[in-house]
Amino acid sequence: MTASRRVARTSWQKLGSTVVLVVSATLAVSQSKQISANELMRRTVANELKAAAVPGHYMYRLRTESSGRSETKTMIQTKDWLIGRLVGVDDKPLSPGRRREEDQRLDRILKDPKRLSDEQRQQREYEKRVWDILKAFPDAFLYEYAETARASDGDKLVRLAFRPNPEFQTRSRELKALRGSKGNVWINSTAQRIKGVDATLFRPVDFGWGILGRLNEGGRFGLEEVKTDSGTWTLKAVRLHFTGKMLLVKSLKIDSVMTMSDFRRMPENLTLTEGLEALRNQDQTMTQTAKSQ
Repeated sequence: MTASRRVARTSWQKLGSTVVLVVSATLAVSQSKQISANELMRRTVANELKAAAVPGHYMYRLRTESSGRSETKTMIQTKDWLIGRLVGVDDKPLSPGRRREEDQRLDRILKDPKRLSDEQRQQREYEKRVWDILKAFPDAFLYEYAETARASDGDKLVRLAFRPNPEFQTRSRELKALRGSKGNVWINSTAQRIKGVDATLFRPVDFGWGILGRLNEGGRFGLEEVKTDSGTWTLKAVRLHFTGKMLLVKSLKIDSVMTMSDFRRMPENLTLTEGLEALRNQDQTMTQTAKSQ
């Protein structure tokens, strides 16, 4: 081998070694900067809880589909209450008679807020259970990176696969149900917000949301969050598909899909009276629009 060839080969070997070292160093730095999947979930849940404490009131459309039927309501968040008005059944507008019934129901709420107070108390208890479950997510499961993508606005999306953490301990009947769940969670890592969750029961689990019961293997739960035009995040959809037993005797079937849309920001100090008036005005606008089409 000539001296020139030996020099060329040595140069290429050095170049190759340099490339390998640079790539290895780059990968090492990248890996050191990427936090663990569990830590990403922990930070995201902390951000969700922090955002929930920030005041923000909206009017929005809520469509609930269950057992082959659907109801559509216009919902509004006031300073102290969440109230809704039925505006459609099976994707058809209400008859004039049903609309009058809704007007009368809203009038009764204004005259007897205690009835609404009882409903709100139940709702707050429900919300507390939901937040307790969300708080437990970082500890109840083990996570691993599964996929990355880009949202339409350029934000980075990360899919984490999760399975039960065998070391998770709890006395809560609701949280014990998490031990039978596995699935995926999509996180907008740019905003550190939960984009969506898709969970499946891989074994029967007990639950205790006010009643004793058991959910069968194969049930599914899903939710989706969306970023509004104002830049805030809110719940967009919840999907529940379960079978089981209530009080371990009565058959239970939950097949429900709730979707939220048409979000409009409302004043922070909106009163109950103002909220009810806004619902009526919205109903009149929708009715006039439907007649003109």
